[in-house]
Amino acid sequence: MDLLPRKSGPAQVAAGGTPRVNLLPREVVERRAQRTILKNWGFRLLGAVVVVGVVCVLLFAWQAIAALRLSAVQADGQALLTQIAAKSEIGELLNREQELTGFRAEARSTDLSWERTIDRIREALPDDGWVCAYELRSGAEPSGDPETGVGFVGTVTVCGPFPAGSAFMGDILSVKGVASATVLEGSWDDEIDAYAHTVEIAFDQTVYAGHDDEEAGE
Repeated sequence: MDLLPRKSGPAQVAAGGTPRVNLLPREVVERRAQRTILKNWGFRLLGAVVVVGVVCVLLFAWQAIAALRLSAVQADGQALLTQIAAKSEIGELLNREQELTGFRAEARSTDLSWERTIDRIREALPDDGWVCAYELRSGAEPSGDPETGVGFVGTVTVCGPFPAGSAFMGDILSVKGVASATVLEGSWDDEIDAYAHTVEIAFDQTVYAGHDDEEAGE
């Protein structure tokens, strides 16, 4: 084993100085060199680990911030959807209200004031006559001139001491809203002890409740 390290060239001695000779074995020198290399690589590896750690922390922070922003955006979107749903419900309620208003107006236009019309006939009859029964059905919907449109038609039974219908037909035809009236039959009724005359009658659309209300308002 060589006790002195090998050198490729002659030893360099500084002029005027004390000569220095490395008396350490070559294995020791190489071991120290390896330690130095390992230490350098260790520092480099530690630096790389630190850099990777910092990058991971930054990525985690960025992901957390992005998640918070996403949550905020989702919350805003949910709030917007809630507002839209609320507005949709309000719009639906308004549409239903409009539909109900339309249905009410339509029903009101075809609502017939039966009793009011029959009362007019009762009032027009002679004092000893009365309306025994009536059967009416709806006519056409209101359109155009209410005095020319057919409101409803049916039969009215007039009872009283009248052998013929001529005793009261003029009174019935004079009732406002009566478009036409014709006696279908008449006979004596023992149960009521009077004559009963069945009159086929047709009214115009002025007898509709809505039209009557308008006239009352005027």
